[in-house]
Amino acid sequence: MKYDFEIESGWSSASMLKKFISNGFQSVVDSKGLETSFTITSTGTPYIIKKRSDSTHITSVIRNVGTTQSASKMLENLNLDFDYPKPTGLVSYLVKMYSKKNSTILDFFAGSGTTGQAVTELNSEDGGTRKFILATNNENNIAEEITYERMKRVSSGTEKYESKPLNLKYFKTDFVIKEEFPDVSLEYELLKYITPLAELEFAIDIINPKVQIVLNEDQLESLIDNNELISNSTLFMHPDVFRDTEQNQILTELQIKVQEIPNYFFGKEMWSK
Repeated sequence: MKYDFEIESGWSSASMLKKFISNGFQSVVDSKGLETSFTITSTGTPYIIKKRSDSTHITSVIRNVGTTQSASKMLENLNLDFDYPKPTGLVSYLVKMYSKKNSTILDFFAGSGTTGQAVTELNSEDGGTRKFILATNNENNIAEEITYERMKRVSSGTEKYESKPLNLKYFKTDFVIKEEFPDVSLEYELLKYITPLAELEFAIDIINPKVQIVLNEDQLESLIDNNELISNSTLFMHPDVFRDTEQNQILTELQIKVQEIPNYFFGKEMWSK
C-alpha cells in the first residue's frame, strides 16, 4: 500500500534523500563513497541506512560526556583551535571513576591539555584538591602554543569562560651527560637544576617569598646576617648544610620549617654508574 506524504526538515541529509528519490528509491552513494538508502519508520520518521564494507569505530557505551565537536567548541571559547580534541566531560568521568579527590593525574600525551582542564573543572565541581602533570613532545610548538596557553586561559578566563585560577608552570626537559662531569663535578652541574626540581617535587612556587632554597652554609649565613629570613616560611635545604645552635635557634624563633632536599637531586648515586 502506498501513500503520498511531504517531508519538511532542516535535516542535514535532505539533499541525499532527494537524490535517493530521484534515483527511483534505489541506493545512492554519499560523499564518502558509502552506499546510502532511506526508509520510513512506523512513526513516520525518515531513517538513513549506510552500507559499510569495512569495519568502523565502536560506539561507546559511555553517554553524555561530550563529543569532539563540543570539545572544539570549548576550545573556541578559550580562543584556541586544535584538531580532534578530547571532550573534558569524558576525561572528568574517567578521573572521577578511577582516582581520589587528592590524586595527582599524569597525562603523558597531553595534546591540547584536556586532562588539565578536566581536573581543574572537576575540583571546582566537587571541592577536590587533585593535581595534574601534563607532558608532551612539543611537536609543532604544541606545548607552548596550545597546551600551556589553554591552561593559562582556563586560569585567567576569557569573555566566554569563567576563570578557574591555577598555580601554573611549565618546564622543558633536558639531558645532563654524566660522562662529561666525572665524580663530584656532576653534583655541581645538577645544582643548576635544583630550583625547578624542588618546585616539581614539592609543588611549590619559588616566586613565593615564603619559599627559599639554601644550597650551602654561606647562603644560610647571608640570609641570617642580612635579615632576609621570613617568619612562618619554609627553607628547602641541601642535606649537607650544617647549622649551629645559634642558627637553629633563630629558625625556631621565626617558626621557619626546614625541608631537606633529597639526596637523589644531586646525582651522587650516579657517580660510579
